Amino acid sequence: MRLLAIILVVFTTLSCSNFMTRSPSSSLNQKPRHIIFTVHGLTGNLETFGHFSEATKNYLPQINPTHTVEIHNFIYPTGRNEKYGSSDFAFHPEIGLSRFINDKLKDYPLGPNDKISFVCHSQGGIVTYMWFFASILDQNKDFTFAKQVDSIITLGTPFWGSKVASILTDKRNPDVIPLIKMFAPDDLKMTRREISDLAFASDTVHTFRSLAVKMDSNPQLAKIVSELPVRLVNITGVLPTDKNDLYATNSGNVSDLTNKIINFVYKIFTKSYRGNKRVESDLAVPVSSSRWNFIYTQPKTITADTIVESTDYSNFKNLVDRSKFLFTESAHLPFETENTLSMAYIGKQCLAVDSCDHPTYRYILEQLSDCNEPACDQAAFKNIVQKMKAVNLKDHKNFKGIRDNLQSFAIQIEMKLPVGSIDSFPVRFFKMKSSGSEEFIGYDNWEFNEYSLQGRVIDLMTDRKTQKSRGSTSDTAIILGDDTEKHSVDIVSRKATAADPFDRLRFTVFGRIETNSPNREQTYTVPLEIRLPNLPKVRINALVQPTHSTFTELDYSSAQLNR
Repeated sequence: MRLLAIILVVFTTLSCSNFMTRSPSSSLNQKPRHIIFTVHGLTGNLETFGHFSEATKNYLPQINPTHTVEIHNFIYPTGRNEKYGSSDFAFHPEIGLSRFINDKLKDYPLGPNDKISFVCHSQGGIVTYMWFFASILDQNKDFTFAKQVDSIITLGTPFWGSKVASILTDKRNPDVIPLIKMFAPDDLKMTRREISDLAFASDTVHTFRSLAVKMDSNPQLAKIVSELPVRLVNITGVLPTDKNDLYATNSGNVSDLTNKIINFVYKIFTKSYRGNKRVESDLAVPVSSSRWNFIYTQPKTITADTIVESTDYSNFKNLVDRSKFLFTESAHLPFETENTLSMAYIGKQCLAVDSCDHPTYRYILEQLSDCNEPACDQAAFKNIVQKMKAVNLKDHKNFKGIRDNLQSFAIQIEMKLPVGSIDSFPVRFFKMKSSGSEEFIGYDNWEFNEYSLQGRVIDLMTDRKTQKSRGSTSDTAIILGDDTEKHSVDIVSRKATAADPFDRLRFTVFGRIETNSPNREQTYTVPLEIRLPNLPKVRINALVQPTHSTFTELDYSSAQLNR
């Protein structure tokens, strides 16, 4: 069934309950509990994580015997109703994660030594982080639970947007969403609302980023965060350079159709990068989008010609010291459930240590085990986690090597404009396009003419022929808006509404840094210029870093329109 979803993704790119009841061992007279919630993504269901529960309930108590293990799968109605989006799946009083956690813990309240962990795939990471950040920001009733969160593990989460989602909602491409609704099995259906939630510069992306900025820039919140026990693992997938590394080595042969599709995917994606066959995506989510921490500025008020300097930017700081950022060779979804490797689906091979070649499970299990604790059984850890790593030793030793070869970054800009700004733009720049669904209520997307846009509205300050930024040097080439990639430049716009009395424009550009520098923490300055019609010019010297997203917020709302 998942093969159908992969076929549809490839096509568009051309134009991308409770699983177990609480056991009696949960009694307050027994060991403390380690309560693990799995949170699936768009089109996910009870099968998203495969044999995760069975494997983890076997391995984890051996490695860390101080806690009993409970696993609950949060199943929410993805693909069922256009009125539901990511925030609903986090907070809705009937179907949200908050309600689910409360229901699971109401009969057996948390003890002082109980701990909670989350394992999240794709959209599920956004749902979980929204719940976690809001619990801290609002100090609401869920803060009691948030204070006992031990781990949040994300797998291919599109924190800053998904290229597939942007392509699926781009009206310049064939609209395949009705076909998905019509022909896909019930557990693979999608709604336009959910897909739009995950597109670049969506309201959901902006809301989540605003929560993150508040978390990072408020000293009082920083103190609260510093006292939390939470540890974070952010696992990002990239397609392997050798397509054969997508196949599970111990699970038989894949079908001829799967072979053909994988060959086709590699032919399409690998030719998009000049001289670099490393595809910096798991097929659905770019590397820079799946990293939850980012580089940002505080909002800049624009009243006259303004310069935003690279020194105005900050790297996200809160929680980073308790975070791991791992890069593994895997796909967002399995092409065949048991025969190809993906980020979240744990195959049958992982029920035996010696055959577990899964790209992420060994890191998930290592995090959940927390062998920094004295009670960890080091012999069991060695016999289980270390042996799993030895099954695929090359990948384990080289996950840092994967990062060393990654070049891509993204710059996202939010512009808050005076009412009437968009109406004052010449029609040659923007043309309105419909939302594509009478059911869907969301912001209007706008088509743009890239040739008119560049150099006149948003100047990328690049050489037109090579697309090298003026920030390039003799030994470092910074490429912006590569025209061989779909949606390497993405722009959406919305006019003022009763709920939001400002015009808004959101801009995303993807780039890459070609350098021989061994320092992957090095940052670079990328110049841009915003020349919106009838508004002050803004020069931006954006601070960027490979695998990161950079965010700038410009507030023109007090500027006078020059008509």
